[in-house]
Amino acid sequence: MTIGDILSLSGKQLSQFESLVTIERELSSKNLVLFDKYYALPPGEKSKNGVVIAGYCGYFFVTDGSNHWENQIFGNISLSERGVNAWQHLLQQRLEKANALNIQIVHTVVPEKQLIFPMFRWKRNARDWGDPNIDYDFKKRPIKTILNVLPSGLKFIYPIDLLRALQPYCELYYRGDSHWCASGCLAVGLELLRSLVSPALVEQLSFRFERSTVRHDLMMHFYAPPPMEEIITFVDNWFSLIYASDQLRRTGVHNGMRYILLNKNALQQDKVAVYGDSYSLDTGLTNVISWMFREVHFFNSRNINWNYLTANNIKYLIWQSAERFMGSVPVV
Repeated sequence: MTIGDILSLSGKQLSQFESLVTIERELSSKNLVLFDKYYALPPGEKSKNGVVIAGYCGYFFVTDGSNHWENQIFGNISLSERGVNAWQHLLQQRLEKANALNIQIVHTVVPEKQLIFPMFRWKRNARDWGDPNIDYDFKKRPIKTILNVLPSGLKFIYPIDLLRALQPYCELYYRGDSHWCASGCLAVGLELLRSLVSPALVEQLSFRFERSTVRHDLMMHFYAPPPMEEIITFVDNWFSLIYASDQLRRTGVHNGMRYILLNKNALQQDKVAVYGDSYSLDTGLTNVISWMFREVHFFNSRNINWNYLTANNIKYLIWQSAERFMGSVPVV
């Protein structure tokens, strides 16, 4: 299998994606050498707050925190029967509501880094890694149960097989961050777009990138501040930011933030709403979505405001969640 086979890309789009992958690999390798003293923590060392753990080859992972993520994947924390029923009811309710309002809805859950790179969390040698006492497919984690109770007709994208297939070829996630990098974001973004519009429209897109600098969020748990690293990300000069709430400035809280992007030259002259978390907020997903749609209305929220969608003539709805948040049901 090649990248083109996995992503159903060819021609100019495949060339653009392969160029992205090459630059990501170069920058990742450069940053690992340049900031060796930051990345060279012994595997197993945890941050003082116990939220982040160092793995192998400079990888950092969310291990605990408010969602107790690694307890989820090992089945030490699981959804109760009541929790499973609540998820099933919520997903059915959302599907029925969207259908009644003539809104196309798709749910997507972003797999956590350990599930794509277990060899860098638990063992150095990628050809001979693992503890025979550990189930590395983590069959007891909450998403596995939720996938068994999805309502008929609901578009639900859990791209773990896609990302695992790409893992030998692409960076997908930053070493020092909990989030995906541009290759992982674009791969999932393309699958999302194909679930909403004609694949022929998606084939008309051009992928545009630029270099930038960031501080990675997981490294912030060890260093104050961590280094500024060069990355490649999505160019954002084709859309206008026509609204942005000032909630973060006023409260310091991301939850509830909202913004609207306008792309007057979009292939699809409709509006889409994205309800999600930090994977959508500022790590590229809304950029990819804005290539296709005239307006992207983003809400940093797990709850959907249906009145807002109807009042603003929203035709498409994406609900996105990091997998570690699936252990609890949104309170509606």
